[in-house]
Amino acid sequence: MDGLNEIFLIECMKENLAHARHVENERMMFNSIFAALVGGSLAIASQLNDKIIIVTIIGILMMVNIICLTFTKRWNKVFKNHYALAQKIYLSFLNMESPTAIDAGEKNQDINRLYYFDNRLNENPVKTYISTGKYFIIYNTVIFVLLTCSLFYFISY
Repeated sequence: MDGLNEIFLIECMKENLAHARHVENERMMFNSIFAALVGGSLAIASQLNDKIIIVTIIGILMMVNIICLTFTKRWNKVFKNHYALAQKIYLSFLNMESPTAIDAGEKNQDINRLYYFDNRLNENPVKTYISTGKYFIIYNTVIFVLLTCSLFYFISY
């Protein structure tokens, strides 16, 4: 492959990694703002005496939580796509360096040689690996369950 194509591929890899990082930052920022919104809204709701207003506040929070969960799933998909494409470009460079010396098993181990692409390689194989994207899904689900419990609590008192 000529130098111009290599430079182009390196820039494509950098752009995909930058986009993946941007998507991750969006996901973290949106979830942080949502957590602050939930905490503040529940603090206000706990001081109110009108059940209709409390139920309305919690209902709105539950709808926003569903939107947040939908965004998180979308961001997870976009992040994985950008990261996988950057990883594919990196693997093509590994193939250019030594097309016969690196077999499939070594490629997976060697993928982190210059950039940390796969966190699972450093995890204990006995443990179950949960990706960051799945943690965000679990986080949003737990908040929804807590909002549901809060709704039942405020309705019952």
